Amino acid sequence: MTRRPYALTVASLLAFLSACTEVPPSQTSHISGAGFRDTSALTVFIADILAHSLDAGRTVLRLAPYIGPDDAHAQTLLTDTLRERGFALSPQGMPYPGAQTVRYAVSPLGADLLVELDVEDAVATCLYGHDNAGALRRKGSCSLRSGASLTLQIPEQDVLVSGLPAPEKPQQTPPPGPVQLAPQNPVIQPHPDAVEAKPLPVQAPVDPEHPALVKLQPPAEVWTLVEGQPIRDQMMAWADRAGWKISWPASLNWMVPAMTTFNGDFKTVMSSVIQTVSDEGKSIRAEFHTPNRYLVVTSPGGGR
Repeated sequence: MTRRPYALTVASLLAFLSACTEVPPSQTSHISGAGFRDTSALTVFIADILAHSLDAGRTVLRLAPYIGPDDAHAQTLLTDTLRERGFALSPQGMPYPGAQTVRYAVSPLGADLLVELDVEDAVATCLYGHDNAGALRRKGSCSLRSGASLTLQIPEQDVLVSGLPAPEKPQQTPPPGPVQLAPQNPVIQPHPDAVEAKPLPVQAPVDPEHPALVKLQPPAEVWTLVEGQPIRDQMMAWADRAGWKISWPASLNWMVPAMTTFNGDFKTVMSSVIQTVSDEGKSIRAEFHTPNRYLVVTSPGGGR
């Protein structure tokens, strides 16, 4: 008979301790009212603001804990994009000496999305809407509040205005046929009429007082295919991010079975995805109209 009060006391104590350790909403991140396409775009917008405001190569970011459902895997998308920009991230959002704490909150405001981004005590609030093609665009200027040592910088971006014209139609080009991927390490055979090049003369040593400049290559773009999300929605989001327009029939839509990460430019990565889908027995073909930055996806077999 004495065990029940003891058990109740222990349960009450655990509940009290749990309440004490619960993180208040003002210190957590969340995204609500946004589908996958919008979520993907928002993570890129957030990463771009941070990259314009901080020295990525010398900055460690601590992402505030995320609360609520995350069906679009916003945390994964943002983490990949921040690493692509050159930021280091504290593991599991744990406190780290010198790390900048980042919090983001996305909420619906009518048909638009209101984004609040906090970096320590610096705040940026931006409103985003959709253009005629359904892509997310900023509406007007962002509201900024400077912190003690930082003012967030908003990168230049196309601002949404009323009455946007419809996207241009692609130029008429001959159908390129099914997408064919080049091997990762192609072997180049010499031409039989090729002339063997002579060794170049030894270069003189570089003057240490005037060292040669080395051009650094930008980090490779990272594209994450999210498990459990329709592939068409994800490809539309990728096109938004790359500044392309895409025509992809709604009937050609399948759920992605596993999380996969790709590296490279949009055209190369998209070709890999289309080829992978085709290898799975789906009837799908992609035509890239590069001058217009327009991608047309069709189904030669009628879709299946």
